[in-house]
Amino acid sequence: MLEQSAIAHYLLSLGLVKPQAVIEEDLTVIDASRRNSVFVAATRGGPTYVVKQGGPRTRRTLAHEAAVLRALAGAPELLGHVPTVVRHEPDAARLVLRTPGGAKAWSDHYRTGRFARVTARSLGRALAALHRLPADDVGDPPPGVDPMWGLSLPEPAHELLLDLSAGARDLVARVQASRPMC
Repeated sequence: MLEQSAIAHYLLSLGLVKPQAVIEEDLTVIDASRRNSVFVAATRGGPTYVVKQGGPRTRRTLAHEAAVLRALAGAPELLGHVPTVVRHEPDAARLVLRTPGGAKAWSDHYRTGRFARVTARSLGRALAALHRLPADDVGDPPPGVDPMWGLSLPEPAHELLLDLSAGARDLVARVQASRPMC
């Protein structure tokens, strides 16, 4: 499994970042790990790369995630809304994604309590396009993954909570705090 200090070298070896970005210290690598080991590498003017690594328990779900993202990338309506799978290494349980640079973090929208109308419309169109896609394009989820797990959020299994990221646990808490949602 790659450590944070090895991410720049790994991206260089794949030809995804330029040596100049590393030499001039323009490349920033942030550890965004939760359930999986996740590193976000960005430069001021280029795309952002996400290197996601799973362990033995998440190897299959990472492969399924790659398949889902590839299927979504085929939908023209979702262009620019779905990260591009740059590389998937099933044996290493590693996935490299690319997103356009300069994106505004969702937390910035959340902090202000407002979304720009253009952003909200774009998100609404992307969600509508997503719901029009046939679900069988990506195959069955890995064994042991319940496709209806979201319906258990008001009373999730203890094992599920142990594997959730901090953000997902926050979502569960918000759902549980809302009587109409439950």
